[in-house]
Amino acid sequence: MAVQAVPVTVEEIVAAADPASRTFTLKALLPQVDGLFPGMFARLMIPLGTEERIRIPANAVEHAGQLEFVYVRTTSGDERRFVRIGGLESDGTVVVRSGLAGGESVVVPGV
Repeated sequence: MAVQAVPVTVEEIVAAADPASRTFTLKALLPQVDGLFPGMFARLMIPLGTEERIRIPANAVEHAGQLEFVYVRTTSGDERRFVRIGGLESDGTVVVRSGLAGGESVVVPGV
């Protein structure tokens, strides 16, 4: 089965979903595509938005019992900040769920 991405224009969305299959009907205007015929089945991928994430090196995170914290470099010196983090990423970083703002500098031990 070949997969092909095709941009579409959504023309109608039926406001009721089928609770058994968790699907709903949507009508979309597609461009002419070879091998595509009326009545064929398709899956539509709808982007729901973007999310900015703050990622820091995993070794910057320290633990105090079940709490996690990092040291943030400020103009008045390093400040301990409690954070909530996500899982370890394949590149050795973690996503910060709360506790830091974009643009803040985190102290990484040994660097």
